[in-house]
Amino acid sequence: MVSIGEGLRMSLPIACEEFPHELGDLAVLLSSGLTIG
Repeated sequence: MVSIGEGLRMSLPIACEEFPHELGDLAVLLSSGLTIG
């Protein structure tokens, strides 16, 4: 069984790597005219 700490230790780098990609996608969509809300 994997501890919560080990799970977080593996998830955090993945989230840090994915966040800029998602932010870039959002920036492209917003510049294309997407509205939020």
